[in-house]
Amino acid sequence: MRGRVALVTGSAAVDGLGFAAVRQLLSLPAPHSFSTVFVTGRSLDAARRAAAELDERARPLALDVTDAASIARAVSSVLEAVGRLDALVLNAGLGAPTGEDAQRRVAESGGMFLAADKTTASDGASVSASATLTRQSPRCSPSTSQRRSR
Repeated sequence: MRGRVALVTGSAAVDGLGFAAVRQLLSLPAPHSFSTVFVTGRSLDAARRAAAELDERARPLALDVTDAASIARAVSSVLEAVGRLDALVLNAGLGAPTGEDAQRRVAESGGMFLAADKTTASDGASVSASATLTRQSPRCSPSTSQRRSR
């Protein structure tokens, strides 16, 4: 059995938590090992630089979690490159604004956040991944989000 595939959002900063998560995933021993971990950032160049700090299992990918088209491109790229996505680490964020700035930034982003659904076929052999956007509930404060199940 080949190793699993993961994508870590916001992992292009080599001094950040996302990069540390990538490093940890790559260090896991069998049977928990990952054959591919996608290092992501809004800039493909930054993701490439970060991936170069790791081994060949780290693959760079441009991804802006506030942009639906970017999310769709990233998921398509992952599925095209390796055929599946087993783990998604949601590390990227919009920062930590407060007060009126927080309300403005959430409104400007449309309150959209990346989430993932994993589907296994009835025979258990075929797994596909898709990314969806969920909107923040209008009743929630700007610093909280609502999970929706399908």
